[in-house]
Amino acid sequence: MEQPAGDAEDQELMRMVNHTLYEGHPVEFLDLVSSIMAGAEEPRGPMGSSEERITLADLAETFEFVDLAATTALLHVFAAVSSDDVLVARIRRTLRERQQRLPAWVTRLSEVRIEQVVEMRHVLRDGENYFLDVRLPDGFAMTAVVYVDNNLGPVVKDGYTIDAPLDAVLEQARAAVDEDTSLEPVDPADARALMEAALEIEAIMFPPMESESWPACRPLLRWLVSLLPSGGRVPEETMPSDDELDAIADGFLASPEGRSFNDPDHAALLDVLVSLGATYDVQDPLRWSPVNVELLLLDRVPRKVVDRVQVLTKLPDLLRAFIRYAYRLRGLRTELLVETLESVDRWEPEYQRLIRTPRAQGAEALARMAMGLPTGLEAHDPWEQLVAAVGGEVELEL
Repeated sequence: MEQPAGDAEDQELMRMVNHTLYEGHPVEFLDLVSSIMAGAEEPRGPMGSSEERITLADLAETFEFVDLAATTALLHVFAAVSSDDVLVARIRRTLRERQQRLPAWVTRLSEVRIEQVVEMRHVLRDGENYFLDVRLPDGFAMTAVVYVDNNLGPVVKDGYTIDAPLDAVLEQARAAVDEDTSLEPVDPADARALMEAALEIEAIMFPPMESESWPACRPLLRWLVSLLPSGGRVPEETMPSDDELDAIADGFLASPEGRSFNDPDHAALLDVLVSLGATYDVQDPLRWSPVNVELLLLDRVPRKVVDRVQVLTKLPDLLRAFIRYAYRLRGLRTELLVETLESVDRWEPEYQRLIRTPRAQGAEALARMAMGLPTGLEAHDPWEQLVAAVGGEVELEL
């Protein structure tokens, strides 16, 4: 049974809801509600959380007992965005009794549609941005952006909304990006399959991804992605065969960049570069960026590769030559090559320190990480720094 609103309407949250509901673009209200829903999600942690928390069902119950325009609007979004069928059914029963007059874009959220999806892709493939052309009832338009990181996933690393139609966003994006970046429409069903798979990975990552807008907008973006057509396929990155990997290594050793590295130590290290390149990211041994150079030097080689320091210490010079070879083969700009080589220079001193530090490696490192035990790499915590650095964030100021 609903209770009188009393002083609830004067509470700060209710004032914020009313302001965004009636005064601004709908995206402001939707972002606010999404942040409320995100705050009610199950916290992540290796051992879970023993603290009592307010769930979405608790919030909905509170709003159901306070009959205001603001609470009714919140409940409309909860009902549209939540995947809890039991909770949604309960909220809808409550909404049938509410009498407030609200904007149509709130009461008719079932009519929201995504007109198209555009992918922003850079030649270095650290990650892709997906721009969703969102149309709301009452003629409002907005753009939702989902960033899928390839270096850590593919995993959704960031997302945000823009209170402008996609055409306006793309016009400014095309004016801002360089010749190495493309903006092309993609199949909406395939985009949904890819983003949902990347959201599933994001949902289990610890520590969770965080940015100015993430995870606050996660519930909203997850719902918008679900409005795209189903039945799509996630593009498969095919790992090169052993013969293809051998051809890459042989091509390098026969090249001007690689002729001086034809000895047993460098052959072993070249196998490391090619194998790790084929295993991680987009499974392309010839793809090198400042970010995956950092990942290689500060995490993957120190943690996974077991060899003598006298051998491992030679890796950076080989890496520089291999990067030059890959960029020449791909025809990439010299400016990009310089930035990637500068990343090797930047991270080599720390790499040289790490390979000389007692540390767990291979299966032992994985076991100790799973148990929360030190591995010997903690002085440089690659996870926090790499999560902050990987891919970068694309923000458009309109």
